[in-house]
Amino acid sequence: IEDFQGWKNRFENWVQAYRFDAWCSLLKDYEKPKNERGLEKGFNDFTEADKLKYTSEKMMISILQQAVKEDIFVLLQHNGTARSIWEALIQKFRGSADMIKNKKALLKKSFDMFTAFDHETTKQTIDRYCHLVLEMGRLDIKKEDDEWVDKLAEALPQQKWGTYLLIVKHMRKSQVMNLAQFIQKIEEHELDIQKKAKVEESSTKEAEGQKAEKESDEPVTEKEVEKLVDVEKLVEVEKTVEVEKIVEKVVEV
Repeated sequence: IEDFQGWKNRFENWVQAYRFDAWCSLLKDYEKPKNERGLEKGFNDFTEADKLKYTSEKMMISILQQAVKEDIFVLLQHNGTARSIWEALIQKFRGSADMIKNKKALLKKSFDMFTAFDHETTKQTIDRYCHLVLEMGRLDIKKEDDEWVDKLAEALPQQKWGTYLLIVKHMRKSQVMNLAQFIQKIEEHELDIQKKAKVEESSTKEAEGQKAEKESDEPVTEKEVEKLVDVEKLVEVEKTVEVEKIVEKVVEV
């Protein structure tokens, strides 16, 4: 299970929606019902309440067995109850207390040092940041909306985004803005920049084409004609000299 937290949320929602009685068996370890003498009851002696608890327990175990891959399930350390299986599964993917502590410290450091790389696009920077936020959420690391937004704003290249970020900062004084809304603003502005760049590029090419066309249509001046004539005369002279050289060599032979 690569995205355990996402899988866990989906699993909980499904079981609570369609097998609520089975879900309730995870709230407390199942204990077999006993009679007045403290001995475990046989199935024939089960009351309706006993039957409901037992079937709910078995239903939850069955759901877990079907939902979790066998090679993962066999490695879980539990006492056989649905609750112990569920807790063992969570422990396996969250890790030990020390591991969780180290992960949290590493993620917090990554958050503090987060910045855009020179070679990446704005989208790539945002994607990396969103992944970091997701990982922090999985370990229950919480931040205020302003903290999430401020860190991403600091990470963006100021040479490109400085002016626009000042505008957004002013907007945030009068309206609440969470991370999703801030990212939407950045993406919209990025799209505007790209559109303007394409328009400017198209305009530049069109202007260059018109300039070239205009230059080709302009009449040749008298001085330019004289220059062309002089060049042609020079070429003729050079050809004549070459011919004379060739004739001299033939005569000598």
